[in-house]
Amino acid sequence: MPAAKKFWGRDERRCTKRCCKASCLIVSSLLVLCVGVLIVFGMPIFVSHEIKLTFEVYNGSASYDTWVLPKEPVYMTYFVFNVTNPDDVLNGERPNVQEVGPFTYLELRPRQNISFMPDNGTVKWVQPKTYVLDEGKSLGNDNDIELCTINFPIMFLGALLEPAIQKLSILPEFVRIVLDIPKILNALSGEDAIICKSAKEIIWGLYDPVFGRIQSLLKQEGLNIQKYIPMLVKPLEKEAAEFISSSLLKAAALIPEGGVISLQQNGTDDGTWATFTGTKDMSLINTIDLWQNRRLLSWWKSHSCNMINGTDGTQFKPNVKKSDKLFAFTTELCRSIYLIYNQTIHVKGIELYRFTAPPKLFDNGTNYGFLKGFCAPHCWPSGTQDVSVCNGGLPVMMSSPHFLYADPVYRENVTGMNPNFERHATLVDIEPVCQTSMHVAIYA
Repeated sequence: MPAAKKFWGRDERRCTKRCCKASCLIVSSLLVLCVGVLIVFGMPIFVSHEIKLTFEVYNGSASYDTWVLPKEPVYMTYFVFNVTNPDDVLNGERPNVQEVGPFTYLELRPRQNISFMPDNGTVKWVQPKTYVLDEGKSLGNDNDIELCTINFPIMFLGALLEPAIQKLSILPEFVRIVLDIPKILNALSGEDAIICKSAKEIIWGLYDPVFGRIQSLLKQEGLNIQKYIPMLVKPLEKEAAEFISSSLLKAAALIPEGGVISLQQNGTDDGTWATFTGTKDMSLINTIDLWQNRRLLSWWKSHSCNMINGTDGTQFKPNVKKSDKLFAFTTELCRSIYLIYNQTIHVKGIELYRFTAPPKLFDNGTNYGFLKGFCAPHCWPSGTQDVSVCNGGLPVMMSSPHFLYADPVYRENVTGMNPNFERHATLVDIEPVCQTSMHVAIYA
């Protein structure tokens, strides 16, 4: 009996050990399974929660101070096309251009006049931008480097006079006047169609005598163009001169005080924005609700083209997918654009998605009919965007550098253009989970 008892005791102990091991294995497996389930299902919830806590926009949030004023330096880099054969151009030859740069500026962009609207989860703000030259990152001092370019103030006036030119050109007796309008402008300015100025003047503000002269005349006695163009003597020519004079007066209203025309603005903001804070719906964070108190633009010819879509381009929604289209509204182009996934890159061990603007961005509707709404006020060959409608009528057109993706007709009229996707494509490198833009290159 004792032996039997001992046998069963030993067997019982063996069974207990085996059962214990089996139980531990089962429990361990269940724990691993639970951890796996938590990782698969719980981790995204945890990450989303942390992202929400971190990136929600409200006074006191973890990222609020950076949202108000970026901690990392932001740089804006410009390249300027230098006309290398100005005398030949004035004699009717094609211009040859050479890309000169970089001219790199530290961009200071604090958000100001911040006002929260908790009822709809948005925040209003303006963002004045100031640029300071970083000579160490630039070709040199922008004030010391002289470049030749088109006399764009004169071109502005010439384009603003176009309605007058078209009206007068229907009458044969006005043909000579029409052809002599460049002489009229030269008589006022004393400068040619090609001018050589410092890079600083070309980028940040160019004073032209024609604008200063017009403003001076307006202040003194009103503009009387016949006083400066003695050849206008015939009655019909006098009528033409008065009509051109009237057009110049209208154009003068668009000229900034001091007669300085700037292709880029320094120390100004681009309007009042209202964007979603993410407090009510994280998927809408940074999305534009209103710009200049409106949800629709009025410049373009279709409802879809007038829509203000996406963000301001500095940040996007969290958890970006490769299949997403990233929409952004840009005031320089006066419209919304979108970017599509191009490739995955790694920077310092961080995985980033690169999104680029599609080739059809500036299509004139020939290949993509829904883009025809952007053909205003004129429809040009594909590859450029006429933004005169949102610049007070000043004739300004935008394109990708070197006319990337543009109709060949543009490059046929100038030499020195060498479009290259790697150098000239508009792109954003974005960390997909936290929606942080690590590198933004907007070329126009």
